[in-house]
Amino acid sequence: MHDIRFIRENPKEFDKALGRRGINAASKEILKIDEDRRSAILAAETAQAEQNKSSKLIGAAKASGNEEEFERLRKLVAEKKDEVADMNARAKSLDEELALALMSLPNILNQEVPDGNDDNENVEIFSWGEPRTIKNPKEHYEIPA
Repeated sequence: MHDIRFIRENPKEFDKALGRRGINAASKEILKIDEDRRSAILAAETAQAEQNKSSKLIGAAKASGNEEEFERLRKLVAEKKDEVADMNARAKSLDEELALALMSLPNILNQEVPDGNDDNENVEIFSWGEPRTIKNPKEHYEIPA
């Protein structure tokens, strides 16, 4: 799987490397999913912080006898709890989508690897001995028989 930090820091280089494999540029889509995922995580953490802050204030409102403030804070905590759950679910979904997108791409080639779309275009760097020729070769599924 590809490193998302590398893609964030070098999107053009990543797309160029994919192009050498005959794959269309994918960094924009990957970075969009990553940005949405990071936004969802930030929203969940912000809502969690607000929920924690309000939870602490509930005790003070209850102790002071301010029922109106107590009810307002209790409703706010319930809303934030739902918001945290929604944002965490969204972040998890986007995380799975990002992982699937990254795993569906092939590895990028080393810069020393020569370009070539098939065996005819590949450059032979080194060869040793003569290739063997086999009379009446068996298919792979016939070998165990």
